Amino acid sequence: MKKVIIFLLATTMTLSSIFLSFAQMESDSILSDEAQQNFLDSILEKNKILLRSVDEPDIVYSGKDKTFYTMDVYDYGESGDQKYESEERVSGGCMYLKTQASGANNENECWVYNGKEFVFDGDSTTANITIKGDYSIAMVTNQYTAGILPGSTCANFKLVAEVYDMETGSRVGKRTIESEGIFGIWDTEYLEEDYNDGIACYLTDGHAYKVILKAEAMTKSEIDAHVAVNGYDNPRKIKISKIAINF
Repeated sequence: MKKVIIFLLATTMTLSSIFLSFAQMESDSILSDEAQQNFLDSILEKNKILLRSVDEPDIVYSGKDKTFYTMDVYDYGESGDQKYESEERVSGGCMYLKTQASGANNENECWVYNGKEFVFDGDSTTANITIKGDYSIAMVTNQYTAGILPGSTCANFKLVAEVYDMETGSRVGKRTIESEGIFGIWDTEYLEEDYNDGIACYLTDGHAYKVILKAEAMTKSEIDAHVAVNGYDNPRKIKISKIAINF
C-alpha cells in the first residue's frame, strides 16, 4: 500500500496542471472562473498533503460495501468585498456558508465542501456511491429603491455531490442535489430538504478517490439593495450523515 501511495503522489504532482484544466472544462459551476479554479486547486493540492500524512488510508475493497460516517476532507473559499471570515465553515459533518451583497455594484461568492477520501483496492468495477444528509438555506433579495426592474439583484445557490479520481485529477461522477436562483424585487426562499442521492462511478484498482458534497453561493446587486444566501446562522446549515459505497 505504501508503494501505491508514493506512485499516486508522484503522478499527481507531475500532471496536476494538465488535469486541473481538464476538471475546469467539465465544470458547470455558478462560481466565477477564478473561484472555481481556487476550488479545484484545493481539491487536488490538499490531496497531496493528506496522502503524505496518512500511512494507512481508508481502503474500499472491490465487491465489499463500505459506509463512512466521519468526513476527513474539507475546505472553503470566498471572494468579493463583503466576506464572513470564520474557521467554523466545517464542523463534524456540518458545513456552513454565507454570502451577501449590500448596496450598489456588489458581487460576492463563496464555496465550501466536505467529504471522504479513500483508496480503491481490487478488481476495477462500477460502484454506486450514495451521500445522505439534510440542508437548510435562506435566500433573500430586497431592493430599497422603488421602480427597479427584476434582474437588478440575484441570489444563487447550488449543492452538488461529486467524485474525483485523484490519480487522473478528473471528476468521474456528479449529482446535482439543489440548484436555485431568485431575481425578484422583494423575494425570500427557504430551501429545507433531506437528500439521499447516488452516483454510479467506475472505480479503478489502486486509485485514490475523493467523494465530496460541495455548496456554492453567489449574490449580486447592481442597485441599492440587500441580497443574501444564508446557510450559516442557526438553524441554517448543510449536513452529511453518511457516504456509502455499494457494489
